[in-house]
Amino acid sequence: MRAQQARSTLVYIAGPYAAGTTQGIHDNVQRAMKVARLVMLLAPSGRGIHYDLDVPHRGVGYVPVVPHALGVCGLFGSGVDDGTPSQTRTVALLFGLRLLRACEAIVAIDSDSAGTRAEIERAQSLKMQVVVYPFAWYQERLTRLEYLLSADEVERPAT
Repeated sequence: MRAQQARSTLVYIAGPYAAGTTQGIHDNVQRAMKVARLVMLLAPSGRGIHYDLDVPHRGVGYVPVVPHALGVCGLFGSGVDDGTPSQTRTVALLFGLRLLRACEAIVAIDSDSAGTRAEIERAQSLKMQVVVYPFAWYQERLTRLEYLLSADEVERPAT
């Protein structure tokens, strides 16, 4: 039953969104989505996401919550978010913090942005599991897990 519960664990993906250009925002969203894929591919052990960062899963592992996707869909307006304080940015950050409260863990890409730092601080105050690494660290694990999963599919005999 414990592994079944771990499968439904919501994991908040934190990382920079704001950038000075549309391409910069796109790049930030792509990084968040790659980390979300990594989280989804993890095999929940019931011990916590810290222990599961190198173990592939055959189905859906943890369930990632990616607030970046809401921003890129235009939920908070359109245009470039350069990080300058505005009412739209404030609403978006508050929305993200509310989503965070529904999760049991946070996986953060670095902690360089003010928004990401606020999310990490909120998660710590809520006594949530917090995982913070540079994007390259997550990318390396995602590449390895995808390789392991694809190699397993090739080696598995057809039924």
